[in-house]
Amino acid sequence: MSDQASDLPRTATSACGLCSLACTLELRCTADGRLECAPSTSHLPHCQRGDVGHTVLHREARLRSPRVVEGGRLRDVGWPVAMATAASHLLRCQHQHGARSVAVLCSNSLTLEAAWLVRQLALEGLNTTQVGSLANAVRCGPRQDLDALLGRTHSTCSREDLDRADLVLLVGADPARTNPALASRLERAIAGGAHLAVLHSSYLELVRQAGTWIDARRGTLSLLLTSLLAQVLEIKGPEGSLLPGALAQKVALALEEPQLIEAPAITGTEIEDLRGLAARLARAERVVAIYDLADTTERSDGDIPILAALLASLGKLLTPGSGLLLLRSEANEAGIELAELQDDLSCMLREDDLKGLLVIGEDPMMHPDLAPRLRNLEALVVLDAHDSLTAQLANVVLPTPTLAESEGTLVACDGHVRRIEPVHEITADRSITSILADLAERLGANPQADEPSLLRAALCEELGLAPGFLEQLRADGGRWSPPQVLGDGDPDLTPKVGCWPVLELAESRLAAILKARLQHGGRREAS
Repeated sequence: MSDQASDLPRTATSACGLCSLACTLELRCTADGRLECAPSTSHLPHCQRGDVGHTVLHREARLRSPRVVEGGRLRDVGWPVAMATAASHLLRCQHQHGARSVAVLCSNSLTLEAAWLVRQLALEGLNTTQVGSLANAVRCGPRQDLDALLGRTHSTCSREDLDRADLVLLVGADPARTNPALASRLERAIAGGAHLAVLHSSYLELVRQAGTWIDARRGTLSLLLTSLLAQVLEIKGPEGSLLPGALAQKVALALEEPQLIEAPAITGTEIEDLRGLAARLARAERVVAIYDLADTTERSDGDIPILAALLASLGKLLTPGSGLLLLRSEANEAGIELAELQDDLSCMLREDDLKGLLVIGEDPMMHPDLAPRLRNLEALVVLDAHDSLTAQLANVVLPTPTLAESEGTLVACDGHVRRIEPVHEITADRSITSILADLAERLGANPQADEPSLLRAALCEELGLAPGFLEQLRADGGRWSPPQVLGDGDPDLTPKVGCWPVLELAESRLAAILKARLQHGGRREAS
């Protein structure tokens, strides 16, 4: 029996879960049960992902019934058998090897309500805090670069600030590839007179519309930003800097680094280009800097604190209309971090102590470093809407609904809260909150409500927020962001050189990939 009534509205508010912008969608269910975007979201053709993302509901690989391994093969079973078997596998592993032997790998695209239930399931049912996302595990933990300055590493402005910006600084990000809706908004801002300055080693699609492009060598971004900060402070002079005292001292020390003298040679840039950009920054009234926390190709140690110090020196870090816009990899990553619902599993997933894993909306078998560990697990339980590689390896598979079939809340990378309402009946018959609450109770946790509004109230109580805090933000689409305070923490502002790897691949595997690309494409693609 479905968790939802059969008389669902034919049109409902939802959100796109395919990037961290979590853009609002008005979805319409047609007479034959298929989904399409309602006319009120006709702007979505500007985003190739958002235009077709809702069709994920109709993929052939949708999981429609629970599966349990019997005789070496996954077979369809009923919900009671599947839930009991899943709990049995995880508890047996925990009893034999201890609480640290079991972890929960949970997607950052889950709704806030579902993520809170996952946390309770882990704490009370599995007696562990080992809950984290695949994205953070691959990146060696969540980004906490600005915690010392701002209390949390979060955006200090919203996407709407792009519409009125005088200058947009695109730092090591490529929104045309990762966040097409933001790229469209950026193009409109440029058409309205905004100056786009791109700091990126590659020739991006947006470079064609940029007024400034500084293509520093990959891995030298923090040194480049420190050089740019030095030029800004030279223009503004000692009296013109808006840096608070503690931060000003740290910046002064960073500007005394010996390698800063050789910055043009190290970064492969011209000092005149930096001076020109610094002059534009000093004149601009509204400045928005865009940085992608998930993109590792341009990253170098210490780049975000130095970028924040650059904005702070201009008085543009916490000023309304200006600020730092931090893009992320998944739809609700910002919300899950704000609610402190996940930890860092980067080491745990590679340890021999790990014997059991509950995977929710992730496919770790796609990662070459993790695949061997997964094959050796004693217990693998997967909750997913689609038949992934990890699901095919699992002991138990529980089908979950997509966002179009769910009720809940997402928080975009700029803090905007998005309301999710079901527009389609649940294909697999049970809501994600119902599945999680049931599984948690079978694992020994205290009984939990599966009604999303009650879960939001419980989350607010746990975080010390007003009871109606999330309900109000859901109603008006407001922003959830920490207090805007520039603290006196101790961020490392030392300019460093060295990029982070995209993937930690074995040398032999990397060589095989390059060889295959060279055979099927040009040398340019392989490089």
